[in-house]
Amino acid sequence: MSKERHPYKFSPLQEKLTIIAMVIIGVVAVLNVLFKVTTPYVMIPMIILAVAVYIASLVAGKMKK
Repeated sequence: MSKERHPYKFSPLQEKLTIIAMVIIGVVAVLNVLFKVTTPYVMIPMIILAVAVYIASLVAGKMKK
């Protein structure tokens, strides 16, 4: 592994937001398997929400610097 990667640590807020995003995606996946709720009306808002949380975590990480 090269040492070109800049030392980048998640802030606590960023870790929380990332975990929330993972939980949302996990819950959606479980619901899809259990209840076969694969309607776009459920999936699209959940994906948008997860992406929004992820972007918010990136912004929070940049603001900390």
